[in-house]
Amino acid sequence: MSEILRLPRTLADQLLCIATQRANQHGIGRIYLSKNGKYFCAEPGSPRNVERDDALFALFQIYANVIDTPDASIISTIQKPTVLLTITLGTKGVLEIRAWDCKSGAAEERELEIFDI
Repeated sequence: MSEILRLPRTLADQLLCIATQRANQHGIGRIYLSKNGKYFCAEPGSPRNVERDDALFALFQIYANVIDTPDASIISTIQKPTVLLTITLGTKGVLEIRAWDCKSGAAEERELEIFDI
């Protein structure tokens, strides 16, 4: 099993806010880690100025309903090993974030820990 993926609570809150605002819109968003250690999101369909030193941390996708695994058509487009975060409306009406390691056309769920800074 892969090591635990740790997300700062501020980033998790930002993702949940984006999911609430874009619940019925599809697309892949990107999360970058800047050279000064700050995370920032580029929402699906909106360009974001990325500095040369900024590193892609993860991709994210919003789903209106609970999913068993991410969409296979999305996974097949991922070129190199990448983390994909899925944000869904869970069965109890609560937004959930799950992490997936995507490589070789497959996705394996990864343990996710949200921490306070």
